[in-house]
Amino acid sequence: MRKARNIYKRKDGRFEGRYIKAHEGGKPIYASIYGKTYAAVKDKLEKRQLSPKFHKNTRIITKIEEYLGQIQVKTSTQGIYRGYLDNHIAPFFKKMRCNQLNRDVIQNFVNCKNGLASTTAQSVFYLLKRALSGCPPDIFNVPLPKIVKPKIPVLSREEQKRLEQTATARADRIVLTLCLYTGLRIGELCGLKWDDCDFENKQLDIRRTVLRIKNPEKGGTKTIISIQEPKSRSSRRTIPLPDFIVQLLQMHKNASNSPFIVSTTEKPLEPRTLQYRFKRMLQKANLRKVKFHVTRHTFAVRALEIGFDIKTLSEILGHSSPMITLENYAHILDEHKRQSMEKLAIFYG
Repeated sequence: MRKARNIYKRKDGRFEGRYIKAHEGGKPIYASIYGKTYAAVKDKLEKRQLSPKFHKNTRIITKIEEYLGQIQVKTSTQGIYRGYLDNHIAPFFKKMRCNQLNRDVIQNFVNCKNGLASTTAQSVFYLLKRALSGCPPDIFNVPLPKIVKPKIPVLSREEQKRLEQTATARADRIVLTLCLYTGLRIGELCGLKWDDCDFENKQLDIRRTVLRIKNPEKGGTKTIISIQEPKSRSSRRTIPLPDFIVQLLQMHKNASNSPFIVSTTEKPLEPRTLQYRFKRMLQKANLRKVKFHVTRHTFAVRALEIGFDIKTLSEILGHSSPMITLENYAHILDEHKRQSMEKLAIFYG
């Protein structure tokens, strides 16, 4: 049984905590601490990590560099973390060392990030906290900016209809239909291959996503196109297809020379190119400027309006849990509940 990061309960009933005691050749060397209770091991582990050898005179930037080199994450996530370090953490801490840290310094750092989106500010803070886990934990007990979720943009039914009517080109029509009626993310759409489409069982398998990420071989100064596994385990999913989408896909396949559904070459279409195409579609339909991701939100709202249950919608969207779906679209559900209650009038009197 695992109760916390690096603390486990062994088969013999004891608890074991692991920590990095040194590095050799850039690789971490681990050691273990044992105890009869979880609390005892946690206390020993914190004291061990707070020992002077662990962080004395170590530059903060060096410590974070070591952390980024140890964690196993997707290349795209590594690029995001690298951006946090280069753009937010390094400019503030520069040559500061771990033993110079205190709560006031951390609070000043957080205050300097007030201009960022609240979710980004919190992500930067938690990266710093995880990378400096050997420093006194109480210095990170500072108030963070509250996450304020903006209102999710959605196309109205009339806007959706105008957009679809404007997309007369076959390539544009297949793009809009797949996004507006399956809720695919832009990278998932770009990564779709004909092999992922099961015409017999009328379903679509989401197996990959296309991203533009920083090139690790160029020091993160240039970007490259990367084909990766979906965003998360739940994002790898199978979406049942209604007949009208199956028929549209069959017609599109007959005219396609690419292994990718929305590409005309052997390579996948780049998400940025698809964003430009979507922008032109909006202009042609004389609609307001919105991001491509609005098609995913629009699908979710239309699905709720016609009575999709939350669990089904969550699985189709590839959310890790129905709670995420609820949090994102609770305002839609509130309106749906009101409309449903109004229907009770047919029984009154």
